Amino acid sequence: MRKIFKASMFAAAVLLAASPLAGCSDARIAKFQALGTPARVTCYSGGRVILDDFSTGKVLSESESDGIYFNSRTTGRLIETSADCVIDHMTAVPAGWTPVLP
Repeated sequence: MRKIFKASMFAAAVLLAASPLAGCSDARIAKFQALGTPARVTCYSGGRVILDDFSTGKVLSESESDGIYFNSRTTGRLIETSADCVIDHMTAVPAGWTPVLP
């Protein structure tokens, strides 16, 4: 009887611990999987591409502004911007791609 109770409590604990994962959307899971992976960052101003580069790792958001920053795979330098940007995680460098740098 005691073994059954312990097994039931263990099963309940496992289910309780796993329940937050069951509620994750596929987008949330993909965002978690993309942590620390390189990304293509394309930024626009007035409908023109002003920055098109790849990061060496995670693209971070500024906590007190609308800006982002990342380490450029092209130059090795830190890039910071406050433009309208699209961040495409886990993408390969297209053949013939040329960076657009500030």
